[in-house]
Amino acid sequence: MQKSKKLLQKEEAAVIEEKEECEMDDQENEPEDEDSEDEEENNAEGEPPAKKGKTAKKSPEKSEKEEKPLSENDLLKKKILKLGEIIRRTKCPKFTQIEKLEELKAILKGNYAKYVYNHAVSRVIEWMIKLAAEDLTTAITQELKGTLKNMARQKYSKHVVVCLITKADKQTFEAILKELSEDIIKLMLLGTSNSVVTELYKKASKEQKQSLKHSFYGKSFKTFRSKNILNLKDVGTLSQTEKDSIFNEIHDNLSKVIEKSTMKSELIVEILREYLEVMEVGNAKHAALVTVLQSNFVELEQYKEGAWLATHCLWHSSAKERKQIMKLVKAKPSLATSAVGYAILVAMMDCIDDTTLLNKIVLQPLLEDCETLCGNMYGMKVLSFAIKPRSTLFLHPEQIKFLQEGESNPHSKKDPALRQKEIKGFAVPLVASKILDNFSAWIQNAHRFLFIKALVDETDCRES
Repeated sequence: MQKSKKLLQKEEAAVIEEKEECEMDDQENEPEDEDSEDEEENNAEGEPPAKKGKTAKKSPEKSEKEEKPLSENDLLKKKILKLGEIIRRTKCPKFTQIEKLEELKAILKGNYAKYVYNHAVSRVIEWMIKLAAEDLTTAITQELKGTLKNMARQKYSKHVVVCLITKADKQTFEAILKELSEDIIKLMLLGTSNSVVTELYKKASKEQKQSLKHSFYGKSFKTFRSKNILNLKDVGTLSQTEKDSIFNEIHDNLSKVIEKSTMKSELIVEILREYLEVMEVGNAKHAALVTVLQSNFVELEQYKEGAWLATHCLWHSSAKERKQIMKLVKAKPSLATSAVGYAILVAMMDCIDDTTLLNKIVLQPLLEDCETLCGNMYGMKVLSFAIKPRSTLFLHPEQIKFLQEGESNPHSKKDPALRQKEIKGFAVPLVASKILDNFSAWIQNAHRFLFIKALVDETDCRES
């Protein structure tokens, strides 16, 4: 049986081979197709044969797209970008830069509003404003008049507005200010346009800054401007109903902006100070603003009015809230060496009753590095206050007078003299030991002599 099966398998294999040979013969005898005839004709005419293999024919749609020529707008944009690359090169000769700037002016004249929202082209316009004379800034501002508010709201064009503000002459700046101040609160509410308002306020004169603040004072304030009511301090001469109307609008406008962009603007910080100076303390609105100051306490260092706001915040914060503030301050030791930061630390030493906690969280880490503090004029003021609080030797009398105003705050119960004594008790021994470790270096510096004398006086007082 096995032999017969093997014979059958061999016969079947032989039949399959015969069939395959027949099929091969049929294929050889078939006529050539039209494509092969075309190839032979092409070869006869001297043209190269078409490539064979995996290369697929391109679809008609794809080939049309590739062959489609660039539009006039695209060609113009390409030329602008090419010229922009040349003018911003550091090694670009001055005469070439001037020549290319003139070309760009000719191309973009009448087209700024069209291209200013494009990312790449807006960057070229920025470079043009930076490199060209002020007359170009004036010309661009005139052409973009009426669109500046919308530009300030957009991601790329806002940078062009900032450049125009920075480079503008007095007359051009006034035109920009007039247009943007119409919607100043709306611009402050947007993260994109916030930086534009910041730049605008930075360049504004004293009178122009006051005008920008008036936008926050609301409609009620405008009705009283004819009565020589020019700022919030003047509002005190009005009736209670009129005052409440103005203060309510200011509070609403401030709250909206702070909620959206915290206090990342000198304009907001200054209005906040003016408002807190005249508003009634202890109510819900005042408490809400103090809470905002607590959460942004360390950031206040960036602004001129930051020391006043931080001190006001400390005066109206509970012991628990002051502890949270101390933890925030600990995370930023650079406060001690800044023009505003040192005043914040002085205010903390002047009003916080829990001196043990203050020493542990804030003072001790700072005093350990008293060498660095003494090398800085503001750091020296912090050290001096810890050794000799409220001394006119180290602080301006006006600053001391301001600190005395906070003695009646509701959260500082301890007698100021006792608080100062406790602060000195922590600071004097630690600073004295640091000086003795490197005494020769300390006495060689004449600027430190007054401080060392004050320290010696306090040491003698403690011993006696």
